Amino acid sequence: PAFVQQLSCALGAKINPETTPATMALLRRAGGDLAPAVNIAKNFYKRPRPFANSREKACDPDAAIDGGKALGYSFPSGHAAVGWFWGLILADIRPERAAPLLKFGKATGDLRIACRVHWLSDVTYGRVFATGIYQAIADRAEYKADVARARTEINLAPVPEGCPAS
Repeated sequence: PAFVQQLSCALGAKINPETTPATMALLRRAGGDLAPAVNIAKNFYKRPRPFANSREKACDPDAAIDGGKALGYSFPSGHAAVGWFWGLILADIRPERAAPLLKFGKATGDLRIACRVHWLSDVTYGRVFATGIYQAIADRAEYKADVARARTEINLAPVPEGCPAS
């Protein structure tokens, strides 16, 4: 819920499955487009997490489960990839909010570094993966139609409450 609230604040519109189903479906599909590429790279490189050989703890609660095995491998960062991908997609839906949306996307990856669950290169290449996949879908007619449907509902969505002044 906190993640969706932050995303809603960046978008300037309250999103949820009931009132913005086309937007939520587009974001879910984005994860489905992105995950296979990220997972292939993770399984190929098998890079350990930064906290794996350290006495310092990571701030991700899943890092405490079985020494972080629940998180999988480190490279590339899936969180950084999806945050950046969502920022790019939502900027297509609401171009006037591109700056806060891309800031949200960048912060999603930056937090993974701060929490010691990813190296800087993991986050950087997560964003590279997202950008590449975005470029592959951005000119497709189906994507453009999905963006148009999402834009229509986002323009009708209420402004979220409790957002910090931007």
